[in-house]
Amino acid sequence: MDIKQFNSNVKGIKVASAKNDVLLHECAMFALEQINLHGNNGPMNQLKSALGKAHRGEALVVWFLDHGLCKRDTKNNILVHSSGKKIKIDGEEVSVEGALILADEKPFYTYTKETTPATVLDIEKAVQSLLARIANASKNGIKIEHAELKAQLETMVPAKV
Repeated sequence: MDIKQFNSNVKGIKVASAKNDVLLHECAMFALEQINLHGNNGPMNQLKSALGKAHRGEALVVWFLDHGLCKRDTKNNILVHSSGKKIKIDGEEVSVEGALILADEKPFYTYTKETTPATVLDIEKAVQSLLARIANASKNGIKIEHAELKAQLETMVPAKV
């Protein structure tokens, strides 16, 4: 490739990207409406699967989770309907219709999740979380190795009331 070809390719990518942005947002909004209004998770998962790595697929998933009546099924790597979910945006509960309006105003490809760096590590909560994971794994028939460590951990944290 030479500089002339490179410049031509970049120009083509720019034009195609602008068209794809519009198309992706329209498809994402359709999929969000389907899950929020009809409980249909098919279009959401179809769009998620269609996106390549360069299209910010994780941003799409987080956008769906924030604006939709859905949750992750990590076992099957899909999004599923969650009828009892309350949609909260910036800490405020919003209606399904309100979530659709807000989602339309902020397309997923502009969506970023701000993460606050940890300033405190609560070891007690971490141990409780680990014990909960162990209990869940055990309940699902997963073999637990080093069970003696689990017993030691249980003595270190107060029992939940």
